[in-house]
Amino acid sequence: MRKTSAKKFRAKVKDIKAWIRSNRHKAEAEFMGTLRSKLVGHYNYYGVSDNIKGITSYLRAVKRLVLKWRNRRSQKISFTEEKFAKFMTRNPFPKPHITVNLFAKKSNSVR
Repeated sequence: MRKTSAKKFRAKVKDIKAWIRSNRHKAEAEFMGTLRSKLVGHYNYYGVSDNIKGITSYLRAVKRLVLKWRNRRSQKISFTEEKFAKFMTRNPFPKPHITVNLFAKKSNSVR
């Protein structure tokens, strides 16, 4: 079974936290567009056989961080769970998926 190293997972969550924190002021479309491409890149790199749990955990961590840091754009708590649910319907995250199956049989044809 393959899974993301705990050390690399924490480092990636720390990196995305810093990015979200420094870019939370951007417009919703620009912010979410860049975040979606970052998530797809993470899925492509870490989406190997047996690692669906790791990339799903990463998605949950990113959702928590988006709620936390987008809520800190003003002095009051204005980004409630209900508003976050509406935000997520307008801007859905890409679903985690396995991109590389390490157990698939390789063809040995040489041209």
